[in-house]
Amino acid sequence: MHHLDSYLDNFLNGHSDVVVLKGSWGVGKTWYWNDYIKKKRQGGGGQVDKYSYVSLYGLNSIEQVRSKIYHGAESWSGEQDLATVLSKDEEHSRSRKLANYLEGLWRAKGEQHETVPGLNKLSAALNALSHSRIENYLICFDDLERKGEKLELKELMGLIDELNQQRACKILVIFNEGALSEKDARQYEENKEKVIDTEFLYEPDIKHNLGLVFKREDFCFDEVRFVCEAFELSNIRILKKIKRMLDAHQGAFIDCKKQVVTDFGRHASLITWAYFSMGGSQDLKDLKRRILKVPLTAIKLDQADEKNSESCRELYRALSTSGVRDTKFRAPIVRYLERGTPELSEIISIKESAELVVSSQTDRDAWDRVWQLYENYFSDDADEIISLLQGLMQSGYLINDNLGEFLKAIRLLTVLGVDIDGWVEKFIEQNRSEFERGSYEGWRDIGNERLVTAIATMRCVPQVKRWSLDDILENIIRHGGWREEEMKELCNYTADEMYAWLKSNDRNKARRIRKGLAVFGRYKQSQAERHEGVEHVLLITKQAFTRLAAESPLNNLRVDEFYSFTVTPLDQLTFLEQ
Repeated sequence: MHHLDSYLDNFLNGHSDVVVLKGSWGVGKTWYWNDYIKKKRQGGGGQVDKYSYVSLYGLNSIEQVRSKIYHGAESWSGEQDLATVLSKDEEHSRSRKLANYLEGLWRAKGEQHETVPGLNKLSAALNALSHSRIENYLICFDDLERKGEKLELKELMGLIDELNQQRACKILVIFNEGALSEKDARQYEENKEKVIDTEFLYEPDIKHNLGLVFKREDFCFDEVRFVCEAFELSNIRILKKIKRMLDAHQGAFIDCKKQVVTDFGRHASLITWAYFSMGGSQDLKDLKRRILKVPLTAIKLDQADEKNSESCRELYRALSTSGVRDTKFRAPIVRYLERGTPELSEIISIKESAELVVSSQTDRDAWDRVWQLYENYFSDDADEIISLLQGLMQSGYLINDNLGEFLKAIRLLTVLGVDIDGWVEKFIEQNRSEFERGSYEGWRDIGNERLVTAIATMRCVPQVKRWSLDDILENIIRHGGWREEEMKELCNYTADEMYAWLKSNDRNKARRIRKGLAVFGRYKQSQAERHEGVEHVLLITKQAFTRLAAESPLNNLRVDEFYSFTVTPLDQLTFLEQ
């Protein structure tokens, strides 16, 4: 920006001019001017008496503009003498008091401000008096595109021309030309040749604006710079929002792996840019909204309007070639932007999962390096191999159910004179469940006696899951009789277990007795041939019901009435379905 500094130096020290500083939203036009003028005022340069900064935001009349120029003015050095301050304040106070007094009198008579004879003229006269004292000022008009609708741009440019030509004022106008309304843009073009002396397009490079917000040592500086370059981001306001986002989450990434920090920083920067940068066509806005809602790899130019839009195609190309990866950080980042509160516990959980993935890949790369050194070179690489293998042991890569690679590692370490007993014990403890299941029984040539012993002695006989009586009887009901597996399971039950089952409360029990157990009674009656399984089921059933009936007269009645069961010798037992 050296050429602009030089021109403004001549502008301050030369004859009066009207200069326009225009540029895109957020690129730092106002920041640049304020920083420049602060240095100049402190240094004492510049041939002006006073300086007035006027934001046109929301101003709706020339009178308001004039008032802000006069009452916002400061001496060029920034240090006003007391007499000047009191003079301006007293003048303003007297003017307001007089206007308020007259307005109060007329209101007491039921008149409105607009109907008070001469009051508006008096206010205008007071403003004109203040305006007449404006001379040899440096005036900065900012936010031209945000002025009130009632303030005509051509009237404002007329005031600027008057101040410049008749009051020897130097004028700087700052605005975003692309944000002017169609009417204002037309009026500006119609009048700029007469009023404006010089126009500057403020287009700082990315490095310049990034340096205004971030320091090289800041958290995720490299990641922000990467996104800025990939998406041509130089908007200072958005950079500040990215900085705020990263500051709010920095604590969750202490001692975090670099790859995870990179993924978070790039994704956070991209999403923050997409969230706040909603300018451009509707198609481009819709495309940016999709960045907030779906994985980056799922974003396509689906609509014809998007495919025909150059800005959409440019953004899509940037997304496709930038190298910003999809991460699970997207959802909590968007919620932070919407709500303003970081979800640190969720961020930490995602970070830890991501670190495991990164560690796995890092460990795999280290393991590949070990075998590259071992197989492909005859150099003295023992120290590096030992260091890599011990690192893989410590990270858990070689002791987490990875017997094959673990055996290769301990053989190498043994040859290299490293004590491996501690690592072997850790492998056994870490994978105890695998030893107990017999997962390693088929391995041969283990080569380590402690591992061989563990494989031979630690296996546990698996417990076979037993079918419940409810499940068995439901299967019998479903199939209309028993199958071999149901009979096998029933033969493992005792009379005591049948009794305990009968005593348990279950509204489906009566149905299972009448339609399930009754099958065996019917079989007994219809078949002359003896069936040991059927005899066993009927025996334990009889014993259980006999025990129940003996407990109380009421139970005896229940057994007799609902199940037609009589406590008789087994060969006379009947068990009929009701």
